Amino acid sequence: MSVFLPPRTRNKPYFFEKQELSAILSAYSNRVTTGEWRDYAIDHNAGGAHFSIFKHTAESPLLVIEKRKPKSVKDTPQFFLHDRKKTLAKSGKLQDILSYIERMPRLVQS
Repeated sequence: MSVFLPPRTRNKPYFFEKQELSAILSAYSNRVTTGEWRDYAIDHNAGGAHFSIFKHTAESPLLVIEKRKPKSVKDTPQFFLHDRKKTLAKSGKLQDILSYIERMPRLVQS
């Protein structure tokens, strides 16, 4: 049995939930205070939501946290962490992605 979705709901943008966005911004602010990251962008489309992290505004993103829409109603969304060329982490929980970011090497200032 297939489910018919009207065209308006099929192409509806997918968003981060309030708690997810709050957790992402909290982790982001830790690196901003040290001067490692300076800007971010949030994109939403029908396939997922993206939180891009930049060192400088004019550059390509250093990291992208992606939330992909589940393929079926029973599934949970998948979270991915991408750098410029590859996928660094994949999980069904955002907290796993954020803990991976916390374990990443940090800029050391003397």
